Amino acid sequence: MPNTIRKLVVSVAVIFFALWFYLPVVATTNKAYAAELDQGPQEFGVDYNIYRNREMLAEARRLMRMKQLDKLEQQKQAEAEALEAERKAARLAQAQRGELRALAETEYKVTKTLTGNFTAYTPSPDECSGNPWITASGARVHYGTIAAPPAYPFGTLLRIPEYDPDTIFVVEDRGGAIQGNHFDLWLPDKPSAYSFGRRSLTVEVIELI
Repeated sequence: MPNTIRKLVVSVAVIFFALWFYLPVVATTNKAYAAELDQGPQEFGVDYNIYRNREMLAEARRLMRMKQLDKLEQQKQAEAEALEAERKAARLAQAQRGELRALAETEYKVTKTLTGNFTAYTPSPDECSGNPWITASGARVHYGTIAAPPAYPFGTLLRIPEYDPDTIFVVEDRGGAIQGNHFDLWLPDKPSAYSFGRRSLTVEVIELI
């Protein structure tokens, strides 16, 4: 009997000391894991507080990384589009100054082709009512300036392959007689305009790409 009691006492003591050592470890581990679950960032719509096992936590983190990558991709796309818009604006400014010439076929697309009736005008006071060097759009005239009907907004780019295929002409002027398919090409002097005369030419309306 004493041996039985002794064994029972030893067993109880062992169980007591095991619980005394194990329970704080479990409590500490659970607290650390709960802290890990609760400390996750709340951005991108991911709330770690709803995840209570490591598998779901890993999936949540994967989803967050995907959303981060999507956001970065959107930022890169927006930056690329802004750079492209800036490049096109710079090239349009070149065209408006008469500096854009000899485009490769890969640099523009034709949006409309028509036959235009062309005449020419010069910076002579008898041919305009205001400053002969300033167009109706406010730009200064240059070789490549064209007066076109109102159907063609200022800044419209044109090619005239049968006349000068290398020059990009820009609609920058208007005129009382400029209607329908009548276009008036700016030339620097009257002899050039008389030599040009009246011509029926193919016109391409283009956009830069």
